[in-house]
Amino acid sequence: MENKITTQIIKAAVAEYFGCDVRLLDLNTRERKIVIMRQIAYWLAVKYKLGSLGEIGKAIGKKDHATVIHSIKAINNCLDTGWRYNEVKLNEIINSCEAIAHELSTETIRPERHLTDANFCEFAMY
Repeated sequence: MENKITTQIIKAAVAEYFGCDVRLLDLNTRERKIVIMRQIAYWLAVKYKLGSLGEIGKAIGKKDHATVIHSIKAINNCLDTGWRYNEVKLNEIINSCEAIAHELSTETIRPERHLTDANFCEFAMY
């Protein structure tokens, strides 16, 4: 089977790692957890060269290229300093998200399987 990573797969992988609905990445919120999720998704999308910075920003969170640039710098800085989120090193989180993305890219079930109202509603009010 072909291993094809897309922005949708990256979004689904990040959402799955954090135990959230993929639709949270598109909410216009500055909730810390969602911002971190988006930044990780941007970083992975740039790593896999999934489009221009503007296209990646539009596909993940409906943001512009400047937001993607800022996010890449923030993630790189956090990687350089060994930053942790909930006691887990950022590089471990990224590696886990990347492994999930590779798994999802080989499945016949599309990433939309991760849409559930239960884990969407937790943040939808923000």
